[in-house]
Amino acid sequence: MKKNIFSVLLFIIASTFLLASCAKKKAEILTKEWLVKEAKYAGMQLSEEMVSGKLTLRSDSTFSRLEAGQTSDGKWALSADESKIVLTFNDAGDKVEYLITELTEEKLIIKGKEMGMDREYTLAPVPAKK
Repeated sequence: MKKNIFSVLLFIIASTFLLASCAKKKAEILTKEWLVKEAKYAGMQLSEEMVSGKLTLRSDSTFSRLEAGQTSDGKWALSADESKIVLTFNDAGDKVEYLITELTEEKLIIKGKEMGMDREYTLAPVPAKK
């Protein structure tokens, strides 16, 4: 009986470690080039013609952002509870926090306030080059 209980406990522990190692961490999923697919400023949906931009989050904790023809860069990090992306811009040292409301391999939705305006972005990964 003790051998059966030990075997069951060992199986549960091994399964837990296997599942934990298979799950990608948020930082790993975030580290890529993202294209802006939808944007809302102050709650207003921008037209498809007005939406353009790219956010590149690198594994070395640097980022670059292309928005409205302007490129900015700096450092990025996840908040301690991994619920927010924190961008620190190189040019002025400004920090912007975006709440991660959805994150999958194929979709990222973030919400935050920048330059006094509520913003929400829906992003998708840049397609792989063939």
